[in-house]
Formats: sequence, C-alpha cells, structure tokens
Amino acid sequence: MYRKAFFAICLNGFALAFTWGITVTNIPWLFDRVGIRETDLGIWFTIFAALQLIFSQLSGRVIVPLMGTTKTLMLGQLSFAIFPYIFITASNIQVFFLSTIPLSIAAGLIFPTIASSTNFIENKTKRIYQTYQQASFSFGFIISGIFASLFFYINLYPPHIFLGLIFFLLLIIILTYIFGLTPENDYYEKLAKFKIPEKKVLFFGLNLAIFMGTVGIMLEWTPLWLKTDLNASLYIASLSILCWGGGEFIGRINGEKIVNTYGVKFAAGYFGLFGCLIFFISILSANVYVIIFGVFLFALSTSNFYPVVLMQGLKYTRESISITAANITTIAFTGFLIGPAIIGFTAETFGLTFNVIALCFIWAFNALLFIYFMNQVNK
Repeated sequence: MYRKAFFAICLNGFALAFTWGITVTNIPWLFDRVGIRETDLGIWFTIFAALQLIFSQLSGRVIVPLMGTTKTLMLGQLSFAIFPYIFITASNIQVFFLSTIPLSIAAGLIFPTIASSTNFIENKTKRIYQTYQQASFSFGFIISGIFASLFFYINLYPPHIFLGLIFFLLLIIILTYIFGLTPENDYYEKLAKFKIPEKKVLFFGLNLAIFMGTVGIMLEWTPLWLKTDLNASLYIASLSILCWGGGEFIGRINGEKIVNTYGVKFAAGYFGLFGCLIFFISILSANVYVIIFGVFLFALSTSNFYPVVLMQGLKYTRESISITAANITTIAFTGFLIGPAIIGFTAETFGLTFNVIALCFIWAFNALLFIYFMNQVNK
C-alpha cells in the first residue's frame, strides 16, 4: 500500500518537473513572440511568489486536513493542467501575468503535500524516502530536457506541445487516484490556526529558500543565458536542463547511501562546496560545452541539499508534520520564485553572466550556513 502511494507521490513530482522543464525551455520563444523583457519575467515570478505563499499555507492548514493527501494532489494537478495553455498562448503581457494563478495554486497544493505525505510513509516504513522522492523531480527534468531538444530539432510548434501537456497532466490525476492512499488510510490532521513557525523551522526554511533561489536561477535562466550571452542555439541551451536533471537524479538515487555513510553535513554541505567551485571554474572558461558539464557536476554535488535539509526540519519540529512541511516549503519556494525574479530586475543592468557568477558565491555561503545550523541544533 505504501509503495503504491509513494509511486503516486513520485508521479506528481515527475509531472511537475517535466512540465516546468518544457516551460522554461520555451521562455525564449515566448520572449520573441510577445515582446516580453527580463523585467516582465521578474514581475511574473514576483506575482507567482506572493500567490504561492497563500496557497501553501492553505494546503498545510486547511486543505490536507479536510481532503487528505491524495485528493489534494489531484486538485493541484488539475490546476496545473490549466496553466500550460494560458502560458504559451499568451498574446499580451496581461494574459502572461494571468497564467501565474493556476500555477501558484498548483505549486501551493502539491509541494507541501508531497513533503508531508513522504514523511508519513517514512514514519510507517522506517526508511529514507525524501531523496528518492526528490529524484522523481530530477528524472522529470531529464526527460523534459530530452523532449525539449527533440521538439526543437523537429521544429514542433510550441502551442501544440503545451496542448499535449494538458492531456499528460490529466493522466497523472487518474493515476494518482488509482495508486494514492485510500481515504481510510490517508494522512489527516486537525485544522490549525496560523502562527509564526518555530525558530529551527525558520532556520531550515531560510536555508532552503536560498538554495531554491539558486536552483530557480539555474533552471529558469540558464537556457536564456547560454543563448543570449554565449550565442548557443536553443537546441544546445536546452541541454543544460537535461544535464541538471541528470546530475540531480544520480545524486538523489544514491542519497540514502550517501547520508548513511558520510552524514548530513557532507551530503548537503561539503560535497556541494566542491561542485560549486567546479561550476565557477567552468563559467570562467566561457565554453558552452564546458559550462554544460559544469552544470551536471554542480547538480550532482548539490542534489541532496533539499531532501536532507527538509528531513532535518521535519525531524526537529514540535508541530504537526503537515504544518511544518507547509511552513518549510512555503519559505523554500519563496526563494525559488524570488531568486529568478531578482535576476529579471538585475539582468538588464548587470547582465546574466555576472548574475550566474554571483550565484556561485551565494550557494557557497548557504552551504556553510547549513553546516553552522547543524552544529547549533546538535549542541
């Protein structure tokens, strides 16, 4: 029963990452079609961040306690299925901004629910599943990179691609219903009022917010950066998504073994510092192929940061799992949305290359911050 339920969770993670990977590789096409500027994309991410905050809290405090995890995931995917067509067929900036509404609802419902339901299964089975669950996201980015490159190669019209994504997400809803936890075995909690999260939860949430900000920049701006600053073709630029997903997938599939063998500070801290240095060196080479390989190594070394930090936050909390998961993921994905938004506002002034270099220093600081947090909570 729990294996089937975990399969449903992974399907939702895969679908989210796959759809988002296809979306970000088509942003340059939408830029040319609608005349969107970097600043407009920054505003889009800002709106997304604000709305996602609201729906994440509603998910953990109201919707999951009332509906359970399976129905919440299905509702989130239904909202997500509306997003692709609005996004890719936007004929003006107003419709482009409107596409943030179904996307923010989906993110707010799906991300905290995936985290809390995975933790529920971990408690039932006494295994580490967060790393494998995060691997489903990475696998989604791998497949999206392959499909995006194929779509560009055969010159498939983007609106037709996104129409296919709608049917794909509807299929995920059906499979979630089939494999997800049944109502009598699902995870429910009491309704909870809002209050300021615990100090430790805020610490780990901040850690993840900075991390997700860097990941958001890598995923959402790297194809555009490679195309505009290094003159790479869309076909080559889309390979950065494939390499990021590949690095994360390999690291996360081996995440349980890495954590058990070397500990959480190595898995989420020291290993990432090494990969960050390699990526920084690759940027200085100004060679597209070296940079893409650097993206792969950076993703591999930082792959277990999110699941490890999330596990620590859920481990040290005194509140309910669904509320803690909602709080942590809300804070974390604020970074995922605000980080790329900041780049949208600064790219026109400083350029994308400068921002990607700055990203390396920010990530190194965050890895050291996690190591400091772990030393503090273990005192």
